[in-house]
Amino acid sequence: MLLLNRDVAPAPRETVLQRPNHLRAAFVLKLLFLVLVAGGNLFGSWKHHQQFNRPATFPYGIWETQSFVLNGKTEQGWKRLIFERGVNRVFTLTDGNYSPVMTIDRKAKIVTYDEHRLPFTQPDPESILIQGATRKGNLQIGSAAWTRRFSC
Repeated sequence: MLLLNRDVAPAPRETVLQRPNHLRAAFVLKLLFLVLVAGGNLFGSWKHHQQFNRPATFPYGIWETQSFVLNGKTEQGWKRLIFERGVNRVFTLTDGNYSPVMTIDRKAKIVTYDEHRLPFTQPDPESILIQGATRKGNLQIGSAAWTRRFSC
């Protein structure tokens, strides 16, 4: 129009998604996005179920220390042993302070304390007995399941 001074017909204008290939690509991308979102949510739910909904392995929970015997003498020891689910550490409570002092091998039923491997047994369903030799002498810890429950 400007150069030759002629009228020019407007070019046919197609919108972006009018071509069949573009429509197919848009449909596939939407479907792929939907599958990724749904799959990601299902995978997260499955991982959560695997981590939290399986039965707790023994020992699990809070155990009240009933006896703390070192070299045949009863001493003031830990108040509670806390075995967490999925964690190989054992926390103790002494005068309001929690500290991880032991590690546990649940399959071998051995607790490692102060670089010493001490076996633990379960004389009855409500008690644990940890005993063995340490640097300070023979150690024996008897614990019972904590019966107090938290309420909201």
